[in-house]
Amino acid sequence: MKVLCFFALLKAVVAVNYISLGCWRDTSDRAIPTLEGTTPILDNNYRNRINPIRKCSEAALALGHRVFAVQHSGWCASSSDAENTYKIYGEATNCKNGEGGSAANDVYEISYENAQKYSSSYTREIYVTNENMQLQVEYRICMNALPYKATVTVSPVPPHPPQSFNVKILEINKTNILIELQPIGTNIIGWVTVDIAWVVYVYF
Repeated sequence: MKVLCFFALLKAVVAVNYISLGCWRDTSDRAIPTLEGTTPILDNNYRNRINPIRKCSEAALALGHRVFAVQHSGWCASSSDAENTYKIYGEATNCKNGEGGSAANDVYEISYENAQKYSSSYTREIYVTNENMQLQVEYRICMNALPYKATVTVSPVPPHPPQSFNVKILEINKTNILIELQPIGTNIIGWVTVDIAWVVYVYF
């Protein structure tokens, strides 16, 4: 289903909130890849950047990332899986003023306090096999910003036999979420009507 957007959703601009995850070691083989040079949000040389933590949070948020890091007084890093990699070299003790240190990342997690929550559900037919499958979950509403976080559940609609799915989110886009479904439990092969429920959080 294609959604045509003839208007923009107007929301107040809010500050990005984040919490500290501590000070963590880094090496030349980065625990979190840099965002330097990828966006105009990260202006000037990072050592002379004003408000480097806030700007790094905004750069990460624009990409839909949850965790970001600041190193050496302003250098910015983030990725879609930073929450799984930032600890790989262990803790550090030389971070200063929340802006990291030499080979040390001050790591932060963006919170949802000022995010707008959207949710909906719909039913559709999917062909289920014993193999994992990819599926696009359509929002069916208009958004003018990339959602920051998403959750999706997929459940068969009676009278179909009970079937469970593990849901893995692959991509979060402005019009849909790409997911991977892993059938678990009973071995159903064939067309099944499912209820798809989604929740997204958006900063405007």
